[in-house]
Amino acid sequence: CFAALFLNVLANSLSGAKNMHYFMTFIPIILLPAGWLFDRLYAFLCGHVNNKTIGVALTYVFALLISVQSFPQLSHMVLNNIRTGQEANAQYNLIGDYIKENTTPEETVQMFGGPSVATSYYRARRLSASTYSYYANGSFSDESKAVFANKIAEDVLSGRPRLIIIESQGKYQDFLGHIDDNTPWLTMIEQEYTEVENNFGCIVYKRK
Repeated sequence: CFAALFLNVLANSLSGAKNMHYFMTFIPIILLPAGWLFDRLYAFLCGHVNNKTIGVALTYVFALLISVQSFPQLSHMVLNNIRTGQEANAQYNLIGDYIKENTTPEETVQMFGGPSVATSYYRARRLSASTYSYYANGSFSDESKAVFANKIAEDVLSGRPRLIIIESQGKYQDFLGHIDDNTPWLTMIEQEYTEVENNFGCIVYKRK
């Protein structure tokens, strides 16, 4: 377990980005010592109360007590996702509706924005034109950003998605700045795409 935990820390640190959801890979590893701990606790409690039902109940109480700190955050994430999904005017719902109305299921889309905006792919049931569904610049190194940017540019230039949606100008400009040669990209946008109006505050390019 200790070796696996060390290897996970090492692997999750390679990107240089502090994203806590990366550490969900720890869950299967932590289950082993956690299972051992609760087994020992259960055996200890049953040995002292001489009642299995009470032993099980006390073990569950202990598990809830050590988890209570995460409850407020968990409920916030779950409820926020449910509420946002139900709000028709949530940005990624508006984007998703627009994509569904302006593309066929066989056509692709490319977005420039944060992970929440990329939820629009799911809402619209459409695929990204690139291996990278959005440009994740964040705290990544320039070398990593160049890898992301050049791969997106390569995929989009070869796939020509129906829509290119820019939610974050900062991310888009960072993307352009990390392409080895952005001339083919800018030429493609100028010659093959038209900027269209929308009601969700993004820049939208639609293929002619």
